[in-house]
Amino acid sequence: MSHGYITCTVCKQFFARHDSELGFERWGHGEPIQLINNPASWGSADPEYRLLGFSKGATQNKAMAEERKGRATYESIPFKGMRKRFPWLFQGLGLRVLSNPDELFLPTEKQCQSGSIIKCSISARKADGSYSYKLKDILDADASSGGMVRKVLNNCIHTHLSKERSGRSFILFGLDKDFIAWCKSAFSESYQGVKQVKATTYRNENLSWVHVAHPSGNQTDPQYLAWCEEKTSVPKVRWAREELAHRKKQSDG
Repeated sequence: MSHGYITCTVCKQFFARHDSELGFERWGHGEPIQLINNPASWGSADPEYRLLGFSKGATQNKAMAEERKGRATYESIPFKGMRKRFPWLFQGLGLRVLSNPDELFLPTEKQCQSGSIIKCSISARKADGSYSYKLKDILDADASSGGMVRKVLNNCIHTHLSKERSGRSFILFGLDKDFIAWCKSAFSESYQGVKQVKATTYRNENLSWVHVAHPSGNQTDPQYLAWCEEKTSVPKVRWAREELAHRKKQSDG
């Protein structure tokens, strides 16, 4: 995947209704799960680290619509208003000193690629007919959608994230226990020998996965900084840092 929009319609076949929203194709409106077909990535085409959220929410969707209208740049879309947290996160994870977090989302970035596990924007229908981008609502909708959420998740990983070269690491944004279990299960469909290391980290012989606090989460800046500085009751940032260091040592050795 290179820096820019990604052309992919693999999951379109799963949905009966096709229309558009915010200038992008929309699949499944009126069904328990819908997708807005706006897959994209930022940064390196051959990264050492993939920085991945679950999907894109309403704010990012609107930003992408503004970019399509020429009112914003493509590089301004991800993590608007939250980028100042990335230097704290990188320091906590033992990665490079990040003096300007904007550089992560430029085509000149060499080390990291940013995006989402589900490349399209996924949302779940609520009782009033509107759609929710909340992780819990989407995961809960798997049952009412006949397993559609897992189907899309597994399909997206198989299509876009199943051929990683040895030595790479996935940095996954989100510490929800169900989210971690879903991700481990889904990546295990594409990679053999995936084993849990800590509650928020897992690996196989060649790759590592670490879950970290989401930069766009509900925490305040002091709370997020405290998480990155390991000032919490459970040292999840240390677990992630140790796993990334393990993978780096294996790769360099």
